[in-house]
Amino acid sequence: MSTLPTIYSVTNANGEIVIRLNRSAFDSEKVSAILNLLTLEAGKEKAKRNKQKRAAHANTLEHLVGKLPTDLKKEVHDFVQILVEKRTGRKQQKLRLSWAGKLSEFQDKFSAIELQKKALEWWGE
Repeated sequence: MSTLPTIYSVTNANGEIVIRLNRSAFDSEKVSAILNLLTLEAGKEKAKRNKQKRAAHANTLEHLVGKLPTDLKKEVHDFVQILVEKRTGRKQQKLRLSWAGKLSEFQDKFSAIELQKKALEWWGE
């Protein structure tokens, strides 16, 4: 009467199960049955890990943004950029006054309010 061999299983760096047997007591039918069970279990574990990876990937920002049309991707990019600038506390730039005096030629023709309205019209063009 033969006894079952001692089975050692080790998971290697790739996540694969390596099975080693002590061949001192060897019954090929029993060993085959055990190996089949172990292979089945290893397959179930691998499928479970793959499902978890897919579920985790489906919720990543890159995956979700990838599903959006191009115009919405641009909006997401702009929004994220604003959040980053807000979080990092970007220094405010000094107000540029390069426009100062540009309307002085219209000073005699228009009042300040009319100039302001005209500037808004020109800005919109």
